[in-house]
Amino acid sequence: MISKDVQIIINVFSHKKMSTYMGKSRVDLINIEIDKILNGNMEFGTDAVKLVSVMPYIPNNQFFGKQLIYNVPNFNQRRGKQNEHKI
Repeated sequence: MISKDVQIIINVFSHKKMSTYMGKSRVDLINIEIDKILNGNMEFGTDAVKLVSVMPYIPNNQFFGKQLIYNVPNFNQRRGKQNEHKI
């Protein structure tokens, strides 16, 4: 088995003119969906991932967002769904 600790860094940002969706922060809503997709999804070769950092992300003066850093303690390249035929 090949496994190693890795980090996933995701930058989520939105144009300032489109910062809300149905009265809620668009960036926060996307962050929640990303967490649902990543956490415990065996299709990516991961067990549970741990969100270790959320920092502001401002690529320029028109956009704002957050940088998410996840720690993946047991990344296994052979466990992912797309690699099932290679095992």
